[in-house]
Amino acid sequence: MQTGFASAEKRTDDKIKELADIVQSGFAGAEKRTDDKIQELADIVQSGFAGAEKRTDDKIKELADIVQSGFAGAEKRTDDKIKELADVVQSGFAGAEKRTDEKIEDLAVTIGGCFENMETRMTEKFDELEAKMATKEDLKRFATKEDLAGLENRIDEVESNLGAKIDVVRSDVEDVKEAIAKIDARDKADTDAIVGDVIELRQRVESLEARP
Repeated sequence: MQTGFASAEKRTDDKIKELADIVQSGFAGAEKRTDDKIQELADIVQSGFAGAEKRTDDKIKELADIVQSGFAGAEKRTDDKIKELADVVQSGFAGAEKRTDEKIEDLAVTIGGCFENMETRMTEKFDELEAKMATKEDLKRFATKEDLAGLENRIDEVESNLGAKIDVVRSDVEDVKEAIAKIDARDKADTDAIVGDVIELRQRVESLEARP
């Protein structure tokens, strides 16, 4: 009986040891597999981070290229708009200068025409007056010496007055011509001075036309 108990106890110890070995082996295998899985997971995560970092860098570079391209395009469009605006302004100044030249030329032609008309009218008036006036020879046939002397004095007085008026008109005409030359010599960009000259010129022309 003692031998049977001893044998049974030994077999029990063996089984316990065998079970302990199995359990220990299981834990060791499970631990190794866990370490492998952790390492594998770490590799996956590390690879994911590396890939994500690369993709992020690529996206940042792509975004930078897009932004840079946008700025370059915007800068070019801005330069184009500035050039276009400069062309428009330059064209506007050129057009304004051309219109100013045309206005001055038109004004000069108009004033020149006024002078021609005035000279024509003055000549006609003198011719008409001369035709109406009796000559000294005519007066000698119909008047006494006293009458002739009085009429002669009147004729001389009229001629003197007409001569004075002609001198005044000629002086006004010269003033107007000088005003036109002054406008023509002005810098076309000095519009304020040109406007003042034109106003002065108009006043001179109006004064000239208002003379009897």
